[in-house]
Amino acid sequence: MKKKSEKYKFSFIVIGKNEGWKLSQCFQSILFCIKENNIPNYEIIYVDSRSTDDSLERAKNITNIKVFSITGKCNAAIARNIGGKEAQGDILFFLDGDMELQADFIPAIFDENGMIVHPFISGIHCHWYYNKEWKFFKTGLSIRKENNWFRSVTGGFFIITKKLWNAVGGMDSRLIAYEDLDLGLRITKKGIRQLVIAKVGINHHTIAYSDSSRIWKMFQKYRYIPLPVRNNLLNRFYIPLLLRTHYTALLLLVSIILFLLVSHYFILLYVIVVLIRALSKGIQLFIRMATFYVARDVVFWWSIFTFFPKKLECKYKIIE
Repeated sequence: MKKKSEKYKFSFIVIGKNEGWKLSQCFQSILFCIKENNIPNYEIIYVDSRSTDDSLERAKNITNIKVFSITGKCNAAIARNIGGKEAQGDILFFLDGDMELQADFIPAIFDENGMIVHPFISGIHCHWYYNKEWKFFKTGLSIRKENNWFRSVTGGFFIITKKLWNAVGGMDSRLIAYEDLDLGLRITKKGIRQLVIAKVGINHHTIAYSDSSRIWKMFQKYRYIPLPVRNNLLNRFYIPLLLRTHYTALLLLVSIILFLLVSHYFILLYVIVVLIRALSKGIQLFIRMATFYVARDVVFWWSIFTFFPKKLECKYKIIE
């Protein structure tokens, strides 16, 4: 990939907090990717969100790395904004500290002339699931497709040109969750959707999303989802996604209106749909997921009308 890699400078930007062994794996995967693809012009940036483990020491052991530590409020949006601000590359590779970049993914982002095929790219995630004691039990792909496709959202792993990143102003620092959803939707307003290459781009080491500790953490962050919702109500790319992911919340509002105006029995419609949705997650998770969906839908509407957080400053320092 010599001709391809020489056209650009690559900035590999890793964010993390208390990732430990996963962070070391992340850095090693980047270094292996650089070597395998013969990338001569690159930089590695790590932005730490005030880790209390040995993450900073692990980062400082990597050769030719720029390490930054957040000194103010921490969230993923702030960390990525710091990385994007400090990056000197033409192409920004954003990774979370629990991800391993796959070397054979890199050639897929270039055409036969060595030019990047699209300004906003991602790939398939291979999730490595663990329990809360970090004992591995299974893997699973985020999606199975044979051909590339376009979407309006992104995740923690994405590749973006520095030009496009600057054009949208990076991420919204108010969001401690769903900052990636918001970024993808704001980019669609410029007429650009994310190209997802039908190839595994990263291995993602994470606690299973169905774990009780994970579900509670997701619920605590759910109050931030109304920000991208309010900002994208007129975004034609978001409407189908809104209907697909928040249909029980929308049904709750309709059921309450019909409950008040027509008949009390209409609230049963919402209850039945929630129970069916929870049942689709399995018998063992039925009660937990049903409770989660109801609580989440209530928080959704409460946040829509009452939650207006302020933007946070990016305060950080370089670690020598």
